[in-house]
This record gives sequence, C-alpha cells and structure tokens, in this order.
Amino acid sequence: MLAPIGYIIHTQGGEIQNINQYMVRLLETDEAALLKITFEQWIHPEDQDRYYLFLRQVKNRADRKEQNIQIRLRSKNLKEIPVILSSILDPERPDIFWTSCIDNTIEQNYKHEIQSINRDLIILKNRLDLIMEKSKVGWWNFEISTGKVLCSSNKFSLLGLPATTEAVNYTLFTSLVHPDDLDRINQAMEQTIRYGVPYDVEYRIRHADGTYRWVRDSGLIDTTQTGKPTHVSGLIQDITLVKTLSQQLGDELKRYKTLFSHLPIGLLLFKNGHLVMSNRLAKQYLHLSRQDLGQHIDTIFNRFTLYNKYYRPL
Repeated sequence: MLAPIGYIIHTQGGEIQNINQYMVRLLETDEAALLKITFEQWIHPEDQDRYYLFLRQVKNRADRKEQNIQIRLRSKNLKEIPVILSSILDPERPDIFWTSCIDNTIEQNYKHEIQSINRDLIILKNRLDLIMEKSKVGWWNFEISTGKVLCSSNKFSLLGLPATTEAVNYTLFTSLVHPDDLDRINQAMEQTIRYGVPYDVEYRIRHADGTYRWVRDSGLIDTTQTGKPTHVSGLIQDITLVKTLSQQLGDELKRYKTLFSHLPIGLLLFKNGHLVMSNRLAKQYLHLSRQDLGQHIDTIFNRFTLYNKYYRPL
C-alpha cells in the first residue's frame, strides 16, 4: 500500500530530482514524464504566484524550519487537487528543496469520517443509555489502586443520589449496603481481585428515601499485560420487583402446599403419569412414602385390590 504522502526533491527553479510513487499516482502521470518538466507546471495557474512567494520565504527563513502552504495542483488530466505542501531546505545543498505533499481531500475525508463515526457513537451511546435507563441498569468502573469508582448516571439514579461525572470513593456504596449483606459483598470483590473470578452478587442497598432496594451487581477484572489487576468493571441492576414477585410467589406456594396437605380428602398429583406430590390423607390411605415419588400411576395403584373402587381421576 502506498503511503498517503507525496515526496518531491526539487530545485528552486522547479527541476524535479526525485519523486515517490504516491506523487506519481496523485498527478495521474508516470515518473518519466514528471522528471522531464518542472514542478511548478503542476501548480494551478491561479496559485503559482503564491507558490513562488512561499519558496522565497522557505529559502530566506533563518532557522531553516519547515513551512506549509495550502494550494491546488493540477493533474495530467486537469483534475484540481487541493494539497498541503511542506517544504524545507536541504541543510547541505541550499538550492535543493525537500517537499512533502498531502492530499487535502483525503485529510478532509478523514475528518468527515471521524465526525461521522463520532456522531454514530453518540447516537449509539444515547440509545444504550436509554435502554439501560428503562432496564434500571447502570455501569461502573472501580479503580483498585485508588479505591475510586466512575459510574453512569443510572447507578446514582438507582440509589436516588445526585449524579456526578467525577469518580467517587468505593466506600460511598459499601456504606449503603445492608449490614447483613456487607461481608458477602466484600468477600466476592476480594475473590475477583485476587483470583479473577467473575463478580456476581445480589444484595440490598439503601435508597436515598431510606428504603432498601435489591440489586444484582456483576463485573469482570481488568489486568495489565503482566496480569496485575487494575480495574473491575461491571453492571448493576435494580431487581427489587423480581425479588418482590419471587417472594410473593413463594408465599403463595407455601399457602398452596399447606392447603393441599390439610384437605379432608386424599389427593395425588401426577405429571406425565408419574407421582410428584401427595397430601397427608393420601399418604395415610395408600401407605405412601418418599420413595414412591416418581413412581408410575399403575405401579402405585396396582398394589391395592380396591384400586378400581376408590380411584378416579379429577
């Protein structure tokens, strides 16, 4: 791949002594043709006076430092090419100029591409922030050496705290953890830092309104090339609703099991023809034990001669 910079060695009069292939391609010609004519002939006519003045400034500059000018070249096919020329005098041959040439259209294209990428990144970030906000998820990055944590605004929102773009101390969050969960949190983080195991815990944390919220916190260790741990980065999600519904479901299941167990009739529950549950009276009437769980319905009832008389499916 050709370097995207052209190089020309030429005299003040424009005689070309050497040129690289990128410059040949830029001017849409061949090297032999370039060496036969002066470099000034490739300068756009409207820019030639400025170019001559530029060469005099380069030659007369006392400190011999490189100077730049934006002008237009004109290729063999009469294509206008905006470029940036940078020239410096040869320290041993004061009549020789070393000039580099950058296609300004490429420079502008790079800038436009970077601007486009930045716009896409901003759009992507905004979408991600919206998704995380609606999902009640926040990100965080813990710097191990300083104990500082950089967080998304969502993490502060989960706790009802004012958001800040500054890193805060890790102890700000550990001070809000429910006392019964704190040791477990610290042990999990220590295991992550010391052994690199994924950090994944559920715990209660105090909201600014004084209530405790359930969160799931998960993260991964970042290390140097030598394996030294530097950061733990992760996500935190509010799972209070999930925990509440799970608790309610558990309470309902307990009530169901209590009712099922104390009904005044014997009940058996089968799944795909296999016993999964029986209540107190069924166990008593049919002399069932824990070993009968999973047995097929025929295996259970074939033990009893009164099977057809007393059994009927619901």
